[in-house]
Amino acid sequence: AMAAAEAASARGLVSKVLFQRQNVDFPLVTEICARSAGDVQETAAVVKLLSSTLQDPKADLSRKLKAVTIAHELIYSEVACQAFASTPGLRATLETLRTQPFVAVAASAAATNTAKAATTATTTTTA
Repeated sequence: AMAAAEAASARGLVSKVLFQRQNVDFPLVTEICARSAGDVQETAAVVKLLSSTLQDPKADLSRKLKAVTIAHELIYSEVACQAFASTPGLRATLETLRTQPFVAVAASAAATNTAKAATTATTTTTA
C-alpha cells in the first residue's frame, strides 16, 4: 500500500519522469503541481528531488532539463519557491545551466525564471 501511495504522489510522478525516461508534457507537469498543491511536505519532497537532480554532476542534460521544466511550473507555488530558495547552491546551479551553450532557449528562460522566483522568495521571506 505504501509503494502504491508513493507512486501516486507528486514525488512519485517526478521520480518516474526523471529516472524511467518518461517524457515531460504539460498534462503531466500540471498533474505533478496538482498533487503537490496544498501539501507542504509533498511540495518539499518534490523540490528536494528536483534540486538534487539539478545539482547532480552525474545527471545527464535530458534529466536536468526535465527537472527545470517541472521546477518552472512549480514557481507559481509560494511554498515551492521558498523551498527552492532555501536549497543551498541551487541558484548558482541554475545560473550555470542557463549559460550552457547547448541548452535550448526555452530551458534557459525556465532556469532564469526559476532562479528569479527563488530569489524573490528569499527576499520576501527575509524582509
